[in-house]
Amino acid sequence: MTRTQDLPALAKSGQAVVADPKKLLRDIHELFTSGAATGKRWPAIYYVEGMDEEKVRAMSVSGTVFEPIDEHLRASGVPADGTVGGLMDALALSKDDVHNLACECHSADVDSQRAAYRLNKIIHGEDQGLLEL
Repeated sequence: MTRTQDLPALAKSGQAVVADPKKLLRDIHELFTSGAATGKRWPAIYYVEGMDEEKVRAMSVSGTVFEPIDEHLRASGVPADGTVGGLMDALALSKDDVHNLACECHSADVDSQRAAYRLNKIIHGEDQGLLEL
């Protein structure tokens, strides 16, 4: 796929859609900093680090910080199935990345600013360790 290909048009035509996960992550970062998700909050998902990966992958994105990401992927023509696992596959995210985006040990929710900060660290391949913002 070249950067000039129209993902929604490819998806409608039935062609396989292959997207660059880093580009998608940059687009999603923008969604949280200046797009539709700006200023929003989502309930934190607790104890992701202690869950079995299959359980994490099976979780629904509905009502979580992952919901606008899933919506963005679908609007872009990237296959997404409404599960965290679908996002992990589409964006080449690890379970640790999921933990860093959705878990908030010291608060009941994750806001768009914190999500953008954490996405930026994933984009640049920075070890997030124990995050605070």
